[in-house]
Amino acid sequence: MDSRKKVFHLLGSIYISLYRIPVIGNWMVRGICRFFGFTGYFAALRRKNFDSLEDFVDFFKKITGAGGIEIDISYIDNTQLEFTLKECPYGFHLPEQQEVCEAAMDMDRTLFGSCGFELTIIESIPGGSSLCRERLRLKNVPPDQAGLRD
Repeated sequence: MDSRKKVFHLLGSIYISLYRIPVIGNWMVRGICRFFGFTGYFAALRRKNFDSLEDFVDFFKKITGAGGIEIDISYIDNTQLEFTLKECPYGFHLPEQQEVCEAAMDMDRTLFGSCGFELTIIESIPGGSSLCRERLRLKNVPPDQAGLRD
């Protein structure tokens, strides 16, 4: 297994352990992930916002590639893109990992939110799908004008 994947799987194991702590586990995982998303954004971009999807796609491919995360962009227009992952970077695949998966996604929400995008999880592997399908939409475009796909 690639060393980058090993790091993500280790983080996934840590998140699962933390999430099990009664009352505060969820917030601990979300807090750590938001911190990683925030620091990742500022380290990589130095507060750059993207005005268009075209500007963003190169960065998106670069950051996922650097993490060893294989994505497939299945749809793109001028306001949004949809992409899929065939495997969870954190190794989440069981139904009982759905909630920790949701908490861990706060890293992506924070990172991409800082770039001017809203992240929506459409399907997830722990949620019972065979892949993860996600949508990134420019925040400054109202949903009724974004031509959202089902």
